Amino acid sequence: NVVKVYGKKSGIGKTALAATVSRYIHWRRKEMFIDNVIWLDGREYPDHSSSVLWRLLMLRLESEAQQQRSEIELREDARLVAVSQRVLMDRSNLLVIDMNSIDIHSKTVENYLHDIFRSTVKMKVVLVGQWPKTQGMCTTRWLEQEVHVNRLIQLHSVKLLGYHIQNRLVEASCTLEHFVKSLSTGDKQSLKSTYKQIGNGVPGKIISYAQTMSSGTLSVLIPKKAGPQMPSDE
Repeated sequence: NVVKVYGKKSGIGKTALAATVSRYIHWRRKEMFIDNVIWLDGREYPDHSSSVLWRLLMLRLESEAQQQRSEIELREDARLVAVSQRVLMDRSNLLVIDMNSIDIHSKTVENYLHDIFRSTVKMKVVLVGQWPKTQGMCTTRWLEQEVHVNRLIQLHSVKLLGYHIQNRLVEASCTLEHFVKSLSTGDKQSLKSTYKQIGNGVPGKIISYAQTMSSGTLSVLIPKKAGPQMPSDE
């Protein structure tokens, strides 16, 4: 029922992974018996179901640190729970919650999901967040699966970098294949140095490095020796 996607680093690819899976399910929702994909990340929500679910979650999080909730907050909470359950009833939805400020392993989030699951057994949930502070925090209320997003290996780091500088490689008459091969082979020390230089296996850092890379840095990374060249126009 619930999949938790988390990693130790920001920019490691948690959101990208969840977004790719969500798009895949959305495009094939009829075959996968999903009515709708609801993504909550703190932005504006034009549709009613997303707006209600978000307001309920925010109310719960704001009340988390309070020892005692006011009568107004309790009534609003009950109203939002009722509305959420009504809009979700008998519908098969995929709910994705992606916010760094939310502890997806907290009791508050668990109780929030519990109230949602009371309206439908068809709901599937993906929670995107940071590495848990303590292990063994799975609930017994529903089935959970955890996905740990780790750093990219050397080869995949170089491929991601090459993909984001393809036009500059073409200008330098270097093929993507040759670029990847050159930066993925060699002695252990130079590979380690390159790996750290281009982002240390963190996709977000690698993409940022590609976008801000100077011409001088690129000329150092591109292999000097003869290798596969770009075909001539002649």
